[in-house]
Amino acid sequence: MKNKEIGTVGESLAAYFLRALGYEILEAHFITKFGEIDLIVRKGDFVYLIEVKTRKNEAFGDIYETFTKWQLERVSMGGRYFALRNNIPEECLKIACIGIKLNEFGGVSDIELIKDISLD
Repeated sequence: MKNKEIGTVGESLAAYFLRALGYEILEAHFITKFGEIDLIVRKGDFVYLIEVKTRKNEAFGDIYETFTKWQLERVSMGGRYFALRNNIPEECLKIACIGIKLNEFGGVSDIELIKDISLD
């Protein structure tokens, strides 16, 4: 699989995983001038801005180490735009990351959701 295909597969798996956990998918591939937010989901009073990281191996380091401060800021700014556009109080926004590791056959060997990531 090529990198773009891996990303597409990962985002589909992440959406399925989140639905199974009771999250409502509000947007996929939300694009702003700040960049793209992979998934925007709601559960309870909170709206989560999700960055999906999918890897076939760990040759490029741990999945979460690839979620840079720049990406975090980009997601945060895009999320504030989404909240403003949809009348969502900014204090209801949270940033999260889903890490997906694929095995050599393209199946999921691990999937993890890390919620409440902050800029600090």
